[in-house]
Amino acid sequence: MATDGAGNWFPLPDESDARIAASADPPARIDSLLPADARYGVAAYEAFRAYLGGFIDMAARHGQPLSLLAIAPDPSETLRLLGETGTRLIGSAIARCLRQETRVYDVIGHGPDSETLASPAFLVALPMITEQKARPFAERLRQAMTISAADGDRSWLTLSVGLAAVSLETDSPDLLIFRAQEALASAHRFGGDRVWSHSDTRRRIVERDRSDPAEE
Repeated sequence: MATDGAGNWFPLPDESDARIAASADPPARIDSLLPADARYGVAAYEAFRAYLGGFIDMAARHGQPLSLLAIAPDPSETLRLLGETGTRLIGSAIARCLRQETRVYDVIGHGPDSETLASPAFLVALPMITEQKARPFAERLRQAMTISAADGDRSWLTLSVGLAAVSLETDSPDLLIFRAQEALASAHRFGGDRVWSHSDTRRRIVERDRSDPAEE
């Protein structure tokens, strides 16, 4: 389900409706109503953040799930060699792929500017999708974008995805974005070319604490 802007909820299509047939006239995306980032045509970060905050409140009141993806190319020599112009072209290709592979009800935005990322990062809000269902969806997105950057059997560019979902303690868009970005950073840190969730980070911390000899 999603909101029509007046507080009314309506059902979203299921996963089989994720792609719009090329022969059909595509309906307007929700994110097309938000102020756009001039570089990639996705929702500008502050507009995305405001939307996410409103949807977190709405989802909390109605007990509905909401997941957030943070997506960026993995650091590589290729990105360094391509320079600013090439990196911007890659960002445009990622934004185009995200629009093709997501539902019209999903919202794609530009991530906050970061000194630690040399490549563009994107955020994707997934209404009515739990973390368990968002993970395979994120994996399909990652594979689709990686295949697009393949030269034969070898990909010259890989991407990683960070995943976080609304929970009882998630009371702000900043916290949800932070968790998704931290998950993305972990995906990069553990080799890239993967999906990593906030739950993975928590699980790793618990396992590390259990194996800490100081606790024995």
